[in-house]
Amino acid sequence: MAFRMWALIVAWVLFIWFIGWRVVKHGITVSFVIGAFVVFSLLSWQSWLEYTWQHNEVLYAQAIEPITGPGKVVHCQRLIATWAFAGAESAHVAYNANGTPGNEAWLTYNTCRDLGRWMSSDKIEPTLAEVTAVHILTHEAEHLAGIRSEANAECAAMNSDQMVAERLGATPGQARQLQLTYAFRVYPHLSNDYKNPNCPVPTP
Repeated sequence: MAFRMWALIVAWVLFIWFIGWRVVKHGITVSFVIGAFVVFSLLSWQSWLEYTWQHNEVLYAQAIEPITGPGKVVHCQRLIATWAFAGAESAHVAYNANGTPGNEAWLTYNTCRDLGRWMSSDKIEPTLAEVTAVHILTHEAEHLAGIRSEANAECAAMNSDQMVAERLGATPGQARQLQLTYAFRVYPHLSNDYKNPNCPVPTP
């Protein structure tokens, strides 16, 4: 269990203990009820956000499993970590000294935010940011599968976007449209480092 979840459990235990202690020692007052309600609301909100964040990380790893195989993990950057992050990458996979990929893919906060928005939407008319976020997840999956070349990973990911989108909850039609949107509205504008001239681009 992640540190943040343990911290929330401890916070809930302390909150419940304090409520009991306060009621026994001093009874119930209006200010106490208001304060307790505010703290309860904040803890509930943070608990829901944490559960959703971790739940989505599991869903992302499951969605790319046909590409990566089992045992891979997807991590989403936390908001506070963005303050110290100076890189331009939307995601990355670390490689071992022998050139093999590790078991973890790291996505930036903005990428996971856009992924989460797409996941909770009706998926009918996703924004380009949401389309790109789904593709970034697929792209990193190709790296986890052992493709180091950015151009080759990009090509493989573009042709796997539909499958990943479907595994994340899109209908076949929505997933296909997402794939085509990326192929025709995003891919042509990438730098040459991400383009393989022999890549079969999905067609309508």
